[in-house]
Amino acid sequence: MLRQTQQQKLQQKQRLTPLQQNLARLLDTPNLELREVVQREVDDNPALEWDSSIFDDDDNSENQREITIDDIARRDDALPSNEDDWEPQHYRQELDKNAEHYERPVVSTSSFRDKLRQQLSGVELSENDELIVRYVIDNIDDDGYLRTSNQLISSNIMAQFYQMVKPDDVERVIVNVIQRLSPAGICARDLQECLLIQLRQLRQESKNPMIPKAIDVIENQFDAFTKRKFDIVRKRENLTESQFAEVQQIIRRLNPYPGEGAASDVVIPDFTVSNEDGELVLSLNNEYKPRLRVSEQYQKLLESMRAERNKKALAFVQENISDAAIFIKSLSERDRTMYLVMKEIMNQQRQFFLTGDRGTLRPMVQRNIAEKVNLDVSTISRVVSTRNVQTEFGVLPLKSLFTEAVDEEGDIASAAVKECLRELVKNEDKAHPLSDEKLAEKLKQNDYPISRRTVAKYREQLDIPSSSMRKEK
Repeated sequence: MLRQTQQQKLQQKQRLTPLQQNLARLLDTPNLELREVVQREVDDNPALEWDSSIFDDDDNSENQREITIDDIARRDDALPSNEDDWEPQHYRQELDKNAEHYERPVVSTSSFRDKLRQQLSGVELSENDELIVRYVIDNIDDDGYLRTSNQLISSNIMAQFYQMVKPDDVERVIVNVIQRLSPAGICARDLQECLLIQLRQLRQESKNPMIPKAIDVIENQFDAFTKRKFDIVRKRENLTESQFAEVQQIIRRLNPYPGEGAASDVVIPDFTVSNEDGELVLSLNNEYKPRLRVSEQYQKLLESMRAERNKKALAFVQENISDAAIFIKSLSERDRTMYLVMKEIMNQQRQFFLTGDRGTLRPMVQRNIAEKVNLDVSTISRVVSTRNVQTEFGVLPLKSLFTEAVDEEGDIASAAVKECLRELVKNEDKAHPLSDEKLAEKLKQNDYPISRRTVAKYREQLDIPSSSMRKEK
């Protein structure tokens, strides 16, 4: 006979308020899509409307009831913020109805992560799987590869989001969800996996009998094939010369860098950093930010419901007004958060913004920024992952400004070492290219004391061939 017992269990859960949920969603939304997101909110909430008073001749602002934090606090939705540190006049650009308005020029970008997210918009995922997807997509390199281990992804998600995620779960999501997205080959861990993903997709789309043969070659003879030992590969796979020629043709048509061809067509820089007589000035390009207000008619309706003491209708109206106030507050918090994060990035990489020299980049990771601005690392990730900054040296992804330290003291950034390595190879004697050991010696002379193994790793990341492959006769 089973005995029923009672047990007390203490659990600690992190619950996001509606304001925090809105803020997280808006931080994930690019500028070009922001107006569409806001329009959906306006359509769903009758208490929320576009603020057209900035175009009116008469200033009706005095007649508008200001939505205070008390409206939000009614539902315990207040989000702590350092209001004293936030000065919106530094970035806010008021619209002048008489001024001419020009479209901001758009520029190309290598970011493709938005397209991956769009493909997943209708896919139902568990909370854990959604965290894995978001983290992995944010960490795919610009060439389309994922160079972070499942174990590290698992550990970082647990550290940042306090969710238990196993390395096996990471592998399952990568293989069954992300690697099935377009372009084929995305999120591969190495070239072999990248080519196999593309070939397996081709096998589903085409009945060409040589595609399975190409899969066998890449799966079983990859090392020999990449070393151009074609006779050995052909014999091992029992292929005729004409069959092997067709296999080679199939493989040559594959894309070894799936990220590069998946670039978004256009991007609007979210920030501009300008140098004014040695002083860096930051502005937030928020001309696409919609201006909203709580409907005056709906506020009058609230007073009417209170007078009639219609509790059900009153609760409905109060909820809509509260939701509207929260959403308006969320838009402001979005700008504030983006500004504070970018301001700290600018401060930490001041020399780079003044000179444009990547050799001046300081070691900086997202946790450094989070600690300085007192925000969660996940919030920093949302701000940084898909946004760009306009500088005097071009438009740059914010992620490119983050670089890890290569020394124990944390004074030398990997980006600076890579830039020096690139210059050494560029200026070397092509008839006698520098070996990794020689490159390590040269780097040490430039105050970058790193090992030969680290040189080899950075060289591969920069797609620089070995010295034997670089030799010109």
